[in-house]
Amino acid sequence: MFTGKIHIGEVDLYDEFGLIAVEIGGGMMESHFGISQSIIEEKNEYTDKPYFYGVDRQPISFSMKFARSNNRKWDYKTKVDFAKLIFAPYYQELKSEECPQVIYKVICIDKSTKVLNGNDEGYITLNFRTDAPWAWAPTTIVTKVISGTNDNNPYTFSLENKSNVLNWYYPEMEIITTSSEIKIIGDKDKDRPFSFVGLNNKETIYINNHTKKVIGNQLYPDNYRLDKFNMNWFRLKYGINNISVYRDCTLSYKMQYPIAI
Repeated sequence: MFTGKIHIGEVDLYDEFGLIAVEIGGGMMESHFGISQSIIEEKNEYTDKPYFYGVDRQPISFSMKFARSNNRKWDYKTKVDFAKLIFAPYYQELKSEECPQVIYKVICIDKSTKVLNGNDEGYITLNFRTDAPWAWAPTTIVTKVISGTNDNNPYTFSLENKSNVLNWYYPEMEIITTSSEIKIIGDKDKDRPFSFVGLNNKETIYINNHTKKVIGNQLYPDNYRLDKFNMNWFRLKYGINNISVYRDCTLSYKMQYPIAI
């Protein structure tokens, strides 16, 4: 997996604890590649060819060894504080300084072990499991302040779906309106315009296209805006997508692409 300086959550393990990820032994290091998947199919006595239903993809499990730099001892406070960080009951981002463009969201699982000498010098082995069958790219936020648009004069810009896992990626969005309507069309999805009607001026709308959630900042019950939406959830096809916006607004996209590596 990774060696060297590691970040877990918001913590730099080297700066906070003097810890680095190490590989015991020498030579090449073996780790997983891509995605672990198995075939979902069914076969009966009347056919030699199984019926294919798809694939079952599994989260990734891996182990890492951590030692203190310059052979420093694992003092009591370091062990206690490191354990508090590592054994949190929720997923945390894990990334290395040698490969910062790859992020895993992990929980420490199973049995962890320490191998120490009489001076408390040595290493601790931790086992992790990820939240998904893939890694994640760093979060990207793109914001556009758009004015002077109409049906014949859209504002156009490009977004790239960098995921080599999902053919369609559904980003999070935030829209601050300057009129009662929103209309957005992607060139890879022209038959599915994304639109709202009947909104208020200066209203902020949050859309999670993946979880199918729409919420506004107006007082109840006007914060529920699903009835103003045409239900064409915005999505990006793999590669470059040219986006056309036909109504003035401030538009933000938040993206964290799944990647297999």
